[in-house]
Amino acid sequence: MTIKAFETYIKEGQYREMKQREHFLEEAKLFLRKEYDQLPGKRYVFDEINMVVKYVTKEKRITDHSAIINDLFDYVKPDMAISLISLDVKKMNNENKAELAAPFLLPPTYYVRPTLNKKGKSYTQKVDTLFGGQSYEELLQEIQREHKKLETNQREYESLKEQLEQIPQLIKDKKIKTSIGSISYLPHAPKWEMETLLDVLGENFVCTYGKVNMELLDEWVLTGAIPKSIVTKNRQVVDLQTDFIVMSLDTESRVLNFHRNKRSELSLRRYA
Repeated sequence: MTIKAFETYIKEGQYREMKQREHFLEEAKLFLRKEYDQLPGKRYVFDEINMVVKYVTKEKRITDHSAIINDLFDYVKPDMAISLISLDVKKMNNENKAELAAPFLLPPTYYVRPTLNKKGKSYTQKVDTLFGGQSYEELLQEIQREHKKLETNQREYESLKEQLEQIPQLIKDKKIKTSIGSISYLPHAPKWEMETLLDVLGENFVCTYGKVNMELLDEWVLTGAIPKSIVTKNRQVVDLQTDFIVMSLDTESRVLNFHRNKRSELSLRRYA
């Protein structure tokens, strides 16, 4: 892979094709939501075209990470608790504490982020679509087709970025400018050797500046490793958000089965 190949990818329209599909799907789902918001139901199935349209309510929560971490240290061994915890970089920076954690940083890993300039963006102009001239079923079929094509576009784009990551000049200079924009070689979010940090800086530092992996913590609750009360008493529901979902019935089934199997697996571990 060369920088020239990246410029060709943009100029020949592959990137524009991906962005136009993303734009179409966003606009199509927005149009459908406005239509279905006027109807009383929460789930509409189109068996003949293998599609479903539905509303899903999600909780917006505020989590007291410091309190959860403190409870974890009281309930499980420190080496177990620390496996759930990272550090809040923004909070440490705001309170000038980042230097204390710096000696425990793990070697960074990197990713590529292309940024297009004005000339580059001229190759990615979006095309607006007018909706309403087709039935819901026809629009859902088009969404289905475009989503599959978008998945192919996205795989190609991710493959391109993975190849860019191997360019020695980019690794060395961290940024390369081209005629259509720049390509940056950026570090992922920092990670620390948390066990050593805990030994040196202590539980109070980790409680103050730590944040918990809530997804993993919820799994621990399901396995019985920690009581649910540690989570519930330190997590407050502040709002309910309703998402509008458009997907194939096959995808819905796979998602439901995945979560069902995950819960079953975690429950079995609880009694193993």
